[in-house]
Amino acid sequence: AGLTLAGSLARMLPAEAMLLRAGGARRRLFLAKLSEKKLLSYELRGWEEINARFNKRPRVFPRVPTGPGGPLIVCLDTSWSMEGHREQLAKAVVLESARAAHAQERACLVVAFSTENNVMECGEVGVSTSGISRLLDFLGG
Repeated sequence: AGLTLAGSLARMLPAEAMLLRAGGARRRLFLAKLSEKKLLSYELRGWEEINARFNKRPRVFPRVPTGPGGPLIVCLDTSWSMEGHREQLAKAVVLESARAAHAQERACLVVAFSTENNVMECGEVGVSTSGISRLLDFLGG
């Protein structure tokens, strides 16, 4: 019914392994059980060792958009938990997102938030000189 007495270290129950770790008389009890093949172990009834088969079909199928993408909305967390390197990295991701949106000819909207009451929207960002300047001012402030 799932458990049996055996001499296999690989199949023994964790409770038996605790005897080995305890030391002293308990360690000797463990060694005696091991030599007599009386360790309480998991029974592998109906178990068959088979070699793994290589699946030639990919598990993940890439999805290709069927139409043009909508606007890219980027939310930037500027709360105290994001101070320092985390915030700098997040702002770099915003810049790259704006560049990627431009390359895909999609609109890019940036929203920064730090609390429920402190939400700022940059609006639509273009990759023109004025758009990038406005985005950098937004990210810097």
